[in-house]
Order: sequence, then structure tokens, then C-alpha cells
Amino acid sequence: MLEDEDETIVDIAFNIEEYDSPNGNFTVPVPVDPHQGGKVQSQENSVSFSDDEGTILRIDYYSLPAKQMEQMEVIGQEEY
Repeated sequence: MLEDEDETIVDIAFNIEEYDSPNGNFTVPVPVDPHQGGKVQSQENSVSFSDDEGTILRIDYYSLPAKQMEQMEVIGQEEY
């Protein structure tokens, strides 16, 4: 684990094919192979997948405001 004054980055040891967000909001396929130098790094509101060549994918996420959550409930998640 690497620490900074403002954030904590966690290297996740993985042998998985999918990454599940900490709050269960989304699941994505892991696009890197740990046997080929692939890494998954997670910090608050962000996850990145990298290998020896660099970052392959980074996902930044956040909670929706209450008003948008209400709209989504009214019209349905798929349509929203």
C-alpha cells in the first residue's frame, strides 16, 4: 500500500476475471493479467488497471446527487 497525505492507493492482489466496486455499483472485466505484470490499483472513487506498458484503463466514479437518484427511480434504471 502506498500512502500520500490526501489519498491512499491500494494495490490489489488479484486472480480474478472481474473487478467489483467496493459499494457494489459496477462490475467490469479485468483487462490485465497478473502473470504478465498486470496490476489493479484502487483508491476512493477510482480504480485503474495497468501493466508494464502503463495504465490501460482508469475508472473514476462518484455517487449521483439525490435529485438524479429520484429521477432514475421514477423512469427506471435502464431507461435513465
